[in-house]
Amino acid sequence: MKKQSKTTIKILLFSTLIAASSAWAQGMIQTDRVTMQEVDPSNNINAQFGFKVAVTEKMALINATNASNHKGEVYVYTFSKQGKLNFVHTLEKPRSTYHFGGHTVADGDWAATNNIWLYQLNGNRYDYRQEILLPEEQNGVQMRPRTTNTLAMNNDILVIGDTSASVDSVNAGAIAIYRRGSDDQWTLEQIIAAPTPLPAEAFGTAVAVSGNTIVVSSKETTSGGSQGQAHIYQKIGANWTLQKTLTAIGSDDVVNFSFAAKISLDGDTLAVQCRQCNDATGAPSNSNSVYIFQRHAGGSNQWGRTQELTGSQASFIDNYGNAIRIRGNRLLITEKNHNKVAYIYQRQSNGQFSETDVFSTTEGVGDTGYGFSGDFYGTRTLIGAFTYPNDSSETPKRYGAVYAYADPTLEACGVDSVGRVFCDSFESD
Repeated sequence: MKKQSKTTIKILLFSTLIAASSAWAQGMIQTDRVTMQEVDPSNNINAQFGFKVAVTEKMALINATNASNHKGEVYVYTFSKQGKLNFVHTLEKPRSTYHFGGHTVADGDWAATNNIWLYQLNGNRYDYRQEILLPEEQNGVQMRPRTTNTLAMNNDILVIGDTSASVDSVNAGAIAIYRRGSDDQWTLEQIIAAPTPLPAEAFGTAVAVSGNTIVVSSKETTSGGSQGQAHIYQKIGANWTLQKTLTAIGSDDVVNFSFAAKISLDGDTLAVQCRQCNDATGAPSNSNSVYIFQRHAGGSNQWGRTQELTGSQASFIDNYGNAIRIRGNRLLITEKNHNKVAYIYQRQSNGQFSETDVFSTTEGVGDTGYGFSGDFYGTRTLIGAFTYPNDSSETPKRYGAVYAYADPTLEACGVDSVGRVFCDSFESD
């Protein structure tokens, strides 16, 4: 039989591309589960494997923050075409430390950890490249040189949050922005302090960056408690400038309802956790929601709210939004409680996100930490369960696990971060 040309295959794939990407989660299955017992059985006592996960086009990084007697480890994996995790190596630690990798981010060929150490991908291994020492004092802001509470990375920008930074002698918090140069060295670009410093404001509780936009959350401490804010900064000329401050809306904007403790940003879309904000009819008490903001909703750069998402399996204190990740038209939202669920959403033609799949497990006892962390690239998705199996009959009781999900059919072709399918090398007899 005559072979179909690559051009023909490309045309056929293009004609089905939208349908394939919009239904991407329908073919999602669990492809692997890795536990600390399997990774390092001699080093697994309450290791908290899966405390943090990061997924890139080529690699996966999994943190066990209490491994090695609380010093912490980060384990590096590749993915097989079937979605299996293949261990490669552990990240190098330039010196002894505690809770290494408790914050780990990766984008492209670079990764960063909370210490603040930077690594560059070389083949399928990350090589240590640089340590960042935050300036101890600059323009009235004092940061801790080797400590960060939060990290975010996109292309050549790294954002470092220090919630304990002193701003004009007020413990309000600050962020530092670093940029990678043509020599692959990361240098300080700007320090941003809490806009209106308040004691224990915790500016930098969460950070996110996409292109020339950075979002920073804070507790916004008040005399009666904390409500939370998300501050949006835009790169204008040489400086990052505050553009908008977001808060919860209406009845959600009340004291002690922590808004923006978890955030995710991609392009013109921002997803923000709102704790205890699920006020849908019949919703369980103390359940959460996630707000979706769009850059130009309500006017140019107004960042209006366009949607409020809640879990289809919402429950009492569900911790919905414990991990949030948005890439293109796909959105991952996890819960961290006894329900052990995580949700996949797809943006529809009307711009609204719709739930397309729910991941879950019945393994372990009670709350195994399933959903404490989560990340994805293409269809490859990791969900961390850092206290798995939480079973007193096992020794140790908690060591941690990570669950892997993928659509093997699409992964065999190739799927980029926003869900576009590539099979142009395929030829049919």
